Amino acid sequence: MTRGFTLLELMATVANMAIIAGIAVPSFMTVIENNRAQTQANTFFTSLVADRSQAVKRNQPIVLCKSTDGQSWARGFSVWT
Repeated sequence: MTRGFTLLELMATVANMAIIAGIAVPSFMTVIENNRAQTQANTFFTSLVADRSQAVKRNQPIVLCKSTDGQSWARGFSVWT
């Protein structure tokens, strides 16, 4: 009785794994992109809630600017009274 596997069996297994990985990777990338977008939305919402809380606490209006240089959301946003 021999134990182990042949080179042909190993090649077939590796080929099957490559096919399955090729199918799974694109859907996993979609999940990653959706998680990044959700994280950004949650961060923005949390900031809005904190800013509103400060406005109520200080009884002053709060101004939300789309960025520190006023050019793009990619650089963030700033808040001041």
